[in-house]
Amino acid sequence: MTTAGTKYSNEQTMSNPQNKALASWEKFLNPAKMKQSLVETSVFLAAYEMFRQSVVDHLRSFFSDVKDGKFTQSAEYKTNVIDLYPRDIFHASCLWLQQSGAIDQSDLDFIHRIRDHRNAIPHELPKFILSVEHAADGQLLAELFKVVTKVDRWWISEVEIPTNPDFDDVEPDSIAYDKIQSGNMIIMHLILSVFFEDESYMADIYKRFREQAKSRSP
Repeated sequence: MTTAGTKYSNEQTMSNPQNKALASWEKFLNPAKMKQSLVETSVFLAAYEMFRQSVVDHLRSFFSDVKDGKFTQSAEYKTNVIDLYPRDIFHASCLWLQQSGAIDQSDLDFIHRIRDHRNAIPHELPKFILSVEHAADGQLLAELFKVVTKVDRWWISEVEIPTNPDFDDVEPDSIAYDKIQSGNMIIMHLILSVFFEDESYMADIYKRFREQAKSRSP
């Protein structure tokens, strides 16, 4: 796949101010490239927010109690999660994942990098639309998919399966953990398909959806 950073530039363009200016105008005035810039920035923001929300929601749900049919936050949530970094619940949640063995320091450093890039997009959006030197980083997005996969497979194998009575009679060794597919992973794969303009995976998912919908129709 071609990353966004290579779509609008090459070494000659980037080293020559005049070529750089022309390429930037081309990026802005060409309707197809303008549309692609808007798609890429939007997709990047959506992918990051989906990951951030899933991490936070997993832990909020895990550290919840049910009282009178309603979910309430347990005291352990503040002690075990929020207190790790009270100023930012997402960062606190990531620290909990690191302490629990779901991710390591390199993963945490990467999450900081992708968060910084995500923050730059809305704050400097005109540059991402107008300048050939700025583009949503497809390589970071591809790496984010790896982190989502790592976190979700750990969560399913270490939290959901052990706490689900439906798996009480299932031998742990019989579960192919490297084959686990979460909803987040499927959605992220679809997001990557849009970003990199590779419709094959999305087309296959849509075909299956249509076949199942047709088979269920009266």
